[in-house]
Amino acid sequence: MNKHLLNKQERVLRAFSDSNVLFVNAGFLVEQRTVFGLSGEDSDLAVSIEWSDAAGCKWAADFTEENLLTASFAHNQITLNDSEGESVYLECHDLKPGKV
Repeated sequence: MNKHLLNKQERVLRAFSDSNVLFVNAGFLVEQRTVFGLSGEDSDLAVSIEWSDAAGCKWAADFTEENLLTASFAHNQITLNDSEGESVYLECHDLKPGKV
């Protein structure tokens, strides 16, 4: 695999795993995330997330290694398609404790 593409996948994985707080689509908090990592197979599951919308409905999105290749970045935001082809918008935040 092209080194540039592998670096892009790793950058997306770091955002999923290193961010203290993730918001999905219209600002819904990601309640659970599982990062499986990279195996080198495009069809292998790399990341899975779950969240609830304002009505309390549960949602989930799975991302294959191939999905990570098509991600686009802007500051702390990532847009990518999940394994069903749906566009998912994420905001990644690193919250730090405030001073008292």
